[in-house]
Amino acid sequence: MTLSPHDAFTHYAEHGPESRMELVSNRLLLGGNIRGSLAMLGYILAGWGADAALPFAAEEKWWSALRKSFGGSDAEPSDLEAWRKWAAGVEHQITLPELPKRPQLLISKLRSDISLAFHRTGLGRALGRDFVMRLGEDAFTPDLIFISSRSTSVLYESHLDGPADIVMEICGPWNSDYVIGLKKERYAEAGVGEYWLVYPEERRVEMLRLGLDGYTSQRVDEEGCYRPAVEPRIEFYPAKLWSEERDRWEQIIKIAEHDAGEADSKQEVINDEAWGSVRLAPRVELIPEPINFKEFLAWAPEAKFEWWDDRPQICGREGTRNTLGMLLMTFGLVEADRTATCLDD
Repeated sequence: MTLSPHDAFTHYAEHGPESRMELVSNRLLLGGNIRGSLAMLGYILAGWGADAALPFAAEEKWWSALRKSFGGSDAEPSDLEAWRKWAAGVEHQITLPELPKRPQLLISKLRSDISLAFHRTGLGRALGRDFVMRLGEDAFTPDLIFISSRSTSVLYESHLDGPADIVMEICGPWNSDYVIGLKKERYAEAGVGEYWLVYPEERRVEMLRLGLDGYTSQRVDEEGCYRPAVEPRIEFYPAKLWSEERDRWEQIIKIAEHDAGEADSKQEVINDEAWGSVRLAPRVELIPEPINFKEFLAWAPEAKFEWWDDRPQICGREGTRNTLGMLLMTFGLVEADRTATCLDD
């Protein structure tokens, strides 16, 4: 009935979510999937114990959640003997979701190469996966965002407020529904001018350009080059992403010859000191509660998923605590009880 820390680690190593933390429709998504969030909730409760979650809600709410989750005893909470007798008759098997495996080494290489290629142009800022792009109340962390010096979006130390000029996502069976579905829709609505999808297992890139009727797929020219409308000085050679040459960064993205030598001043960055700016006070109820953007920005740690001392660590103890609070808001106590399965205690 109880998920052991060893079993939780084995599941995490084989089926765990990617180190990515986003806020979508007021819910915390880990690894780009609500199933990844549920898996992480199970890992945290297995490794840190139910005691880590109990302070987030009043005792009576937890008892109510037990009753709703499993048809728990009508006995008073103080009647521990009655509850132990009831718990002994409950059969509940933990089944954590299994996320598809990812070609992590190849993904890491692509992120590094693309980021370096954009940086060297000097035409704007290229920011990686841990940087937040705010679109309404959503907080997305694409694999790469490019903000040209001409962008009207406001750049803070913690996030970009508004759409990037170019957003790039690495796509495959592990995230295609999310990246091609919801993200594509939200990016178009918000005005992301260029959306590039990199398919590492197929060795291809799809360049989508935003128009009046949404995104349309674009082609490279006879030289294998694509020039984005939002920054036509950039020459992108997608086939070079698969090159093994040492100077491949210089080949992936170039500056048009007639623009060579030009350098734009980078957009001003506003220091907002977002981390911890809102007191951690998750509203944890029996059913899910919405997380707003300011809370996410103040509470969400760096998406650094690690494992030591037989338990998951998300940027240390404080980051793990904050993540647990947001997960409890995302799922509610009823679902948390089913995941914690602490009925033996």
